[in-house]
Amino acid sequence: MVDARKHLQDWANFVGADPVVFSTAKSGDSLSVTRETIRLGILAAQRNLFGVIFWYLVLPGPLGPIIYRVSVQAMKEWNDYTNNQQNLSDQENSTKKTEDPSNTKKTTADPIDSDNLRDIPDFFGEISKKGFFWVDWVSSRTTAFIFAIVGNFEDAIQMIRARSAMVSKQGYDSERIILSAGEGAMTLRLTIPVATSGFEDFENIRSTDYIVPDLREVDENSMRILTGLIWRALFLWFFVLMLITLGYLSNVLT
Repeated sequence: MVDARKHLQDWANFVGADPVVFSTAKSGDSLSVTRETIRLGILAAQRNLFGVIFWYLVLPGPLGPIIYRVSVQAMKEWNDYTNNQQNLSDQENSTKKTEDPSNTKKTTADPIDSDNLRDIPDFFGEISKKGFFWVDWVSSRTTAFIFAIVGNFEDAIQMIRARSAMVSKQGYDSERIILSAGEGAMTLRLTIPVATSGFEDFENIRSTDYIVPDLREVDENSMRILTGLIWRALFLWFFVLMLITLGYLSNVLT
């Protein structure tokens, strides 16, 4: 169990996961660790596999995959840079507050502190987020639809509709859409980035006007369900790629 938490912690640090994952990696039980691992697995499959395949089919040659991966990496790197700068500013601010009390007035008057840094707009960070939003918008919804086809179609569509109604006013919902499709296709209950706990968020979804399926709790065998879903989705992508290739060759040869 200790090794599982450590691997989840390393994975969360690498991808820049949300606080729910870090909390689970610190003190979660086996079921919660499995749940958050499935979440990260779904997102990793989209950003490292299905999104790349989608843009390979849309744009000619390697241009599409390169654009997609650059947008993913730019958002990740800039988020890491912003978080590191914020942590450094917080450490400097806490160090100044613990210095000699005679310097308190000077420290509080110093305009360069963590509170002022929070008010500075993160221009490049916003560009990277918006760029990834537009690049990932269509591909994530295509992957969500494929998850519905190769999994439990009805539950996946119901979860997508419920989550879409719940987060329609938020700027970026592609991650929640694909997680909704994944948990509906697998009929497993997962958390989402805006939730403090999976149970609390699921009850909030139940309060909407949409019908929400009765999803199962994860167990030790749920990773096999995720593996099967990803493999089925990958085979469907390859089938679509084969059809497009055959159609292109038929036009060239005729």
